Order: sequence, then structure tokens, then C-alpha cells
Amino acid sequence: MHIFGEGKLWKSFCEGFSKKRVKCNEIVNKEERARSTQGFTLIELVTIIAIIGILATVLTIIINPATQIQKAHDAQRKSDLKQVQQALELYYQDNGQYPANDSSGHIVDPNQATTYPPNGSIPWGQSWKPYMAQLPSDPSPNHHYFYALGSNGSDNQTYYLYTSLERGFNDPQAIIEHQVSTCSCVTGCSSQCNYGVSSSNASP
Repeated sequence: MHIFGEGKLWKSFCEGFSKKRVKCNEIVNKEERARSTQGFTLIELVTIIAIIGILATVLTIIINPATQIQKAHDAQRKSDLKQVQQALELYYQDNGQYPANDSSGHIVDPNQATTYPPNGSIPWGQSWKPYMAQLPSDPSPNHHYFYALGSNGSDNQTYYLYTSLERGFNDPQAIIEHQVSTCSCVTGCSSQCNYGVSSSNASP
């Protein structure tokens, strides 16, 4: 009888301990779930923001938005000159010579004198039909393209076409000297043309 009583007591103790352990586990699990749904602590947020700031600074230095814009402008300039070259060749096929130029580096087509009086000097960005729906204009407001015939305007079998690259001599295709002494591709400055193309019988 004495042993049986001790067995019941031990069983009761074990059952109580087991229930307490289960309850304890439930409490721990609830606390863990609560922590997992609370999000970041203030220190963690500050650390993350600092890392993002460092990465943004590094990316800005690597990408350099100003340089990318300059590259885009220079790529457009090169493309524009190629398009004008094609129009000049069409004009040559019709007339046996390239069009004249004025002192500002504009193309002069006598057939356009009515549209662009008095001599047909066509501003950049305007129509030159039937050869181009619109002559290109430089992407920067204080820059402009410069067109000239060979021998400073006297050789209508040769032409030169210049622009000023914003990246200057950082561009591997930039030129140090050009063949037109009066060339000016930047408003208010002289001899700022550092990239050019020409007719096939010449070199810019």
C-alpha cells in the first residue's frame, strides 16, 4: 500500500512536470514568433541605411552620370555627321560638286535661296529638301556643327565637316588639328573643333 501511494505521487509529479514543460515550450515559441514579426531593430536599420549609402556612393563614382551624358552627346554628334555625309553625297550626284559654305560653317545651297534668303545658307536644324528632311543640330545649345569646302572654300570637290566633342581628347577618335583654319564649333570660341569627317578624297 505504501509503494502504491508513492507510485501515484510520482505519476502526478511527472504529469505536472510534463505539462509545465509543454507550456514553457509554448511560451518560448510565442516569443520567438513575436521577435520574428517585429522587423528590424533601430541599430539594424541604421546599419542597412549606412551600407546602402556606401553602395550608392561607389556606384555614382563608377558610373559618373556627367560622363555618361557626355558620351551620349558625342555619340549623337558622330551619328549626325554621318547622316550629313550621306546627304552631301546625294547633292554631289545631282550637281557634280559639293555645296558651298558660309563663314559660320553652314551649308549654302543656291536652290534654297527662296527658303533661306538671300543665298540659301541653311541653319543647322532646318530642312534641306530633297536631301535631308532636317539637318541635325548639336545636342548642346552653345555648340554647332561646321561645314566647309576644301582649300578654305575654293575646292568644291572636297569638303570637311566638324564638331566639338564634350569629352575632348578622352575620346580616342578626337583630332588635334583640322584642315579648316576658320573652324569654330563652340559659340564664342575659335578652333574648338576636335572631331571631323570629310569627303573620301581628303582627311579631316
